[in-house]
Amino acid sequence: IQILMGEITHDTIEWETDTNNANELKAEATKLANKMIKFGISEANGKRLVSWFTMWPKLRRYQKPDKLLQDNEEIPFETNRLRVIWSPGHSLGHICIYDQNKRYLFGGDHILSRITPHIGNFLVTPKYRNHQDFENILDHYLKSLDRIDKLNLKIIFPAHQEVIYNPHERISEIKEKIRDLEFDIKMKLFFTHDDDKKD
Repeated sequence: IQILMGEITHDTIEWETDTNNANELKAEATKLANKMIKFGISEANGKRLVSWFTMWPKLRRYQKPDKLLQDNEEIPFETNRLRVIWSPGHSLGHICIYDQNKRYLFGGDHILSRITPHIGNFLVTPKYRNHQDFENILDHYLKSLDRIDKLNLKIIFPAHQEVIYNPHERISEIKEKIRDLEFDIKMKLFFTHDDDKKD
């Protein structure tokens, strides 16, 4: 058995679990918490966030994979042609595996049958911070949904819940839910700002 891992996930785990990076990790976690406090979470929850990001790496051990996977790379598997699809959203380094012969997608946490995956904020390693813009992870997620939709899939096998037999329809539903949520948030922000001006 070999351990295969997406390059971004590997680099993130290696960076987070290296005790030499503890101060840098704490500084990045503090920056992220301060940004979230600015947008409305309490200072107490900001402290919890820093604790979480600095505690979590201590619970994991780095395990060097046998092979790092790159976006679009093909993985030989018997007669099948499996392709790696980088699909950031649920995590920065999330990947899906696409069976090109059967048009099946092993979707991990990217596309679920009943709920949308958690799209969160993450600490970004210096290697990627300088070369990728991860400020808007939701934008990355939506673009990767579009990319996957163009594959004209037959079936998606997610990591949780039921098998998805109507991939295009499910992807459209997820995008619609996100658009509705974005609209609700914009309206709340608009009316909150409008009320503040009246005071």
